[in-house]
Amino acid sequence: MKKRYKAAIIGCGRVAWQLELDPLEAKPCSHMGGYLGLGNIDIIAGADINEDNLNAFGKAYNISNLYIDYKDMLNEEMPDVVSICA
Repeated sequence: MKKRYKAAIIGCGRVAWQLELDPLEAKPCSHMGGYLGLGNIDIIAGADINEDNLNAFGKAYNISNLYIDYKDMLNEEMPDVVSICA
């Protein structure tokens, strides 16, 4: 059985996940696409100073742990893996 990891994303825009919406890109083409393709990663939180990107990310992936300040996210969520997509 594969070990499961908790992941979080800092910067919830194009490189983090929005490239997955581009029909011209081979998939996976974003950090979220890569994580989801692995099968043993639980995406637990996201952080972004742009609230529109942050809320769209949360809605697209059903993630409720959303933060404006990445330091708060890291302290509260304590992920095993972090992608910095800023």
